[in-house]
Amino acid sequence: MKKSLFTFIGVVILVSCQSPTQTNGRVVTTLFPQYSIARFLLNDIAEVDFLLESGQASHDFEPTPSDVVSLNQASVVFFSSEQLEPWIHNIENTARGQLVDLSYDITLLEGHDHEEENANEDDHDHGEFDPHYWIDPANALVMLSTISSKLIEVFPEEEPLLISRTNVLEEAFGEVVDMYESLLSTEEEFDVVFAGHNVFGYLEIYGIHVNTPYGGFTDDVLPTAESITDFITIMETLKTTILYVTSTDNQAVIDALVNTNESIETEELFSMEAVPSPLDIANITYQEMLQLNYEALAKSL
Repeated sequence: MKKSLFTFIGVVILVSCQSPTQTNGRVVTTLFPQYSIARFLLNDIAEVDFLLESGQASHDFEPTPSDVVSLNQASVVFFSSEQLEPWIHNIENTARGQLVDLSYDITLLEGHDHEEENANEDDHDHGEFDPHYWIDPANALVMLSTISSKLIEVFPEEEPLLISRTNVLEEAFGEVVDMYESLLSTEEEFDVVFAGHNVFGYLEIYGIHVNTPYGGFTDDVLPTAESITDFITIMETLKTTILYVTSTDNQAVIDALVNTNESIETEELFSMEAVPSPLDIANITYQEMLQLNYEALAKSL
């Protein structure tokens, strides 16, 4: 379902009254997918900064004073959505460059109503749409188009090189999309079990139903004892021995699930918001993470 009016920013280009020539030629990104894309496209053209530290949760992130300085001085800031990064409005009037909402051309999936599941989650409510759209490799192509177009606008003298690099990434992401679509040709649909919070909803597009004991999208939502019991029943019903995890999942929850069946094996998925330790941000790309997720999911076929 297409987003409603809350996306009024659109590929909102919020420019202050200051001239773009007063920026420092740097680009700032809020999540790893857009950082990876911008880093590849710009390479030796301009510096690209990534706000999240290794393993840091995007839902709880608030820019530090030094982050605000970096954001204000950048030529362009690529952010995932005002839904996930509401703090973006705090720099609308001080940013010298352009603020680009990468969710504008994305068809967001409807989320789940989880307000009753955690009364303390008001500060982290992400509304009625699932903000984790980068999980779907098809959306990588949409983000690439937006990022490339904006960088050509900011660095017009580098247009031929940016177009060439964009074409390379288009081919790489297209190959990953083909991989995911092959899952549909193998099985009409299948279920997997995941020990983390609700971040992989966009896999439904490829017929992959991700079952999780967590009710909400954010890291601060904890599963109840009842939801864990129900989840164990789901695993028994599916007769699966694969439990998908991420490096930031609650270990107590993982242990509770693993201890119910000694034959359970864990497989890692990447939420891709940040780069989990011990991976090196310089030696991994967004498309590689998408491919690693595909390879892990294919084991459940």
